[in-house]
Amino acid sequence: TLTVGIYDPLNALGGATGRKSQPGFHGKLAYKAELSGAKVYLSSAFITQQQRDDFSEGDGDDYRSYGVDVGGKVNIADLELGGWYYYGKGLGTTALFLLGSDGNGGRRGSNGYLAQATYKIDAIKLGVNYGTSRLNGADGENATGLVRSNSKITGGVYYSLTKNLLLLTEVTSVTAKAHGGGKNEALNFNIGTFLSF
Repeated sequence: TLTVGIYDPLNALGGATGRKSQPGFHGKLAYKAELSGAKVYLSSAFITQQQRDDFSEGDGDDYRSYGVDVGGKVNIADLELGGWYYYGKGLGTTALFLLGSDGNGGRRGSNGYLAQATYKIDAIKLGVNYGTSRLNGADGENATGLVRSNSKITGGVYYSLTKNLLLLTEVTSVTAKAHGGGKNEALNFNIGTFLSF
């Protein structure tokens, strides 16, 4: 399946600001199949949008943001494996278009990945995932004050109490590193429920 959309543009944060002369464009290509008893899902998505700074003389912080991802998952009986990778220019980090430029039209590059595995034993599902997201400075930029990477690993146990009620317990370790060498670490423990209807 191929899906393409034209959207109201989003304002950048920490970079180009002002009215947008062009809409944003998003698209996704997805493929599903069953091969020798395994369920396969593959997809790739893209996004692009022109950023414009109305408050600077000349072109100011005008630039085009774009990004693409590719990934998929495979189910073999009770085992599910998945993986995704993305790359972008001017997309920023943590939130879409946050700190995507250096303020002078220089786009910051970003990339990252996520890998996940789950296994079901009756009503219990065990899962682990690891992901990291990186932000690089623009060409010639001193990016000392910027985050360089955010990484996390999560292990979880999920129990289907009913068809619509899921009980869960998760432990997550998070590490954030700055271009200047600083580092923050956190360990989180979560327990809760998820209700679908």
